[in-house]
Amino acid sequence: DWFSDGGLTVPVASTNFTLTPVTPYAPVTLFARVSDDGTGCINIAQVVLQLNPLPAANPIIGATSVCASSIAILYQVTPHAGASYNWVVPPAFVKFGGGNPSDFFVLVQFPALGSGTITMTETTALGCVGTVNSLPVTADPAPVLNPALSPAPVCSGVPSGVTLSVAAGSTLASSYNINSILFPGLTA
Repeated sequence: DWFSDGGLTVPVASTNFTLTPVTPYAPVTLFARVSDDGTGCINIAQVVLQLNPLPAANPIIGATSVCASSIAILYQVTPHAGASYNWVVPPAFVKFGGGNPSDFFVLVQFPALGSGTITMTETTALGCVGTVNSLPVTADPAPVLNPALSPAPVCSGVPSGVTLSVAAGSTLASSYNINSILFPGLTA
């Protein structure tokens, strides 16, 4: 029989009972009365349960739409003292750095087009495992750039310009106009 007091006057259910501590995450003490039917002897055991919090949701911070390339992209969560992190990177992506149990971050490369979900599960310093935090990521094709020199050929001492355009179907998010580049003093 289980009791919530040492005097064995306040019984609790013998199986599947719910305890509500007065102070959240404070220890809860239970007492068990064990009797031997053969001898009639009784003994009392004290059990102290330490209730520990589960980690809160810890969203992954990072880009959800990236360009397929060998450039590593940073994904991270908020670090917590003593916590460990279980990072899972889809097989189509490459874990480039970080992502170890002590790392609150992972560097990921996207060598090919595709999509997948990066996940991280946090375990507190007290051993409580949180829920899976996930971030879907899509690797899209990089825009095709068409640089052109004007005039061609580029000659020493003659101002030249560079024009940069993108392939059809792509949008130029920002542009740089280099109107004149002068290469002085070059001789054949």
